[in-house]
Amino acid sequence: MINKTLMACVAVAGLTLASCGDDGPVGASSSAKEIADTYMTELESVASAIESVKSEDDVEAAALAIKAAAKNLEGLTEELDGEISGIKAMRILGSRAGDFMEVQQRIGASLTKLSQENPEMMERISEAMEALPNN
Repeated sequence: MINKTLMACVAVAGLTLASCGDDGPVGASSSAKEIADTYMTELESVASAIESVKSEDDVEAAALAIKAAAKNLEGLTEELDGEISGIKAMRILGSRAGDFMEVQQRIGASLTKLSQENPEMMERISEAMEALPNN
């Protein structure tokens, strides 16, 4: 499961590096900048949730935070006609490529550390991570 999560992070990173960073409108209700900012906020929320796991008590709160972020990210994929990948994502996320890379590295490092230190907690976090959009 950790490999799937890390692959998803790498895929988004690759998309952001290949982009041009257009801030023009994407949908009727949100600009590209608004979508990128929201996407970044949700990824930071996921990273912080994983980093906060130090005990069994923290796991449930982290899982709830990850699931809430996943729900918000699903809303963004609907805004993008069901696609958070492809040309639209590259255009939208490109202006924040460095920020996205940094938060994805935080997520990857936190997942790796958690899996090494406490595989049982990692399993529960991985289940929550399954709710995140894959595309």
